[in-house]
Amino acid sequence: MNGLGNAFIGGRLNVEGESVNYNSTLELTAPTGDKSHGFSTGRVTADWTNRFSRRFNSFTPFGSAGLANTISDTNFFVRPFTSLGLVSHFEGGGTYDFSKHVRASGSVYAIRADGNQTIISKVIKRQTSGTSVSAGGSGTSAAPVQGKASVQASDNANRVFNTATETVVPAQVANDNGVSTWIGVTPRQETDFYVGYSRSMHYDYNSLFWGVGFRFGK
Repeated sequence: MNGLGNAFIGGRLNVEGESVNYNSTLELTAPTGDKSHGFSTGRVTADWTNRFSRRFNSFTPFGSAGLANTISDTNFFVRPFTSLGLVSHFEGGGTYDFSKHVRASGSVYAIRADGNQTIISKVIKRQTSGTSVSAGGSGTSAAPVQGKASVQASDNANRVFNTATETVVPAQVANDNGVSTWIGVTPRQETDFYVGYSRSMHYDYNSLFWGVGFRFGK
């Protein structure tokens, strides 16, 4: 699917200490994305994340924990679905600076859902007559929605986004865990490049990602 996603606004609090650095981020999204393409839940969403890190010479370990009412995309994993439902998310890893221009990072993550979750597919376009279906405990009872989309079914029963445009699933279907690794290059202070790989164990799903970042001001 191609198109614009949700507009968002956020704020971040940074506290740098001698023993640990802490930042807290709150991000709110408006339902401006096209729900028929899976870019929005049709509801306002919020994500509150708290991150801790400490630098030891060239190595910086970090950890984060957060609460949200959606499973948010990251720089490393643009998910093939949008979700609505209470979740907690955790990440831990580290970054090693080979020089002031090159660094390598890796992390593990986990997502734990609480209660039923609504999964809206970015793989199957919603038809005018499309309906929602409910999946059982394993997610295998979701039936394909009629339409022109051609989808190859997966053996992974957790991939309900492959079989229906919108599905209500129990928490265990939305839970996720995986690993990510990436390399970053900063040729100039105001520009970043990164490329990496992410693996979702729960969905048996591999992602290659790259990005460019720009800084403005101080």
